[in-house]
Amino acid sequence: MICSLSPLDQDKIDAVRAMEKKIGKTVLAFNCHEINPAELTKEDLDLITDTEKQLGLLLVAVKSS
Repeated sequence: MICSLSPLDQDKIDAVRAMEKKIGKTVLAFNCHEINPAELTKEDLDLITDTEKQLGLLLVAVKSS
């Protein structure tokens, strides 16, 4: 499973902000998706790692549907 921040419309943003105000905490909204990791060769993994370092990101290789 992999999760990412949810895109929220203004009504959802307002609802989350109202709830945050009540509890006095910052809350992040996520969507999660089932994924299947791709099988990688050492060369694939090295290329992904190099690209992560170059871009300052974390990358995940998944099987295509």
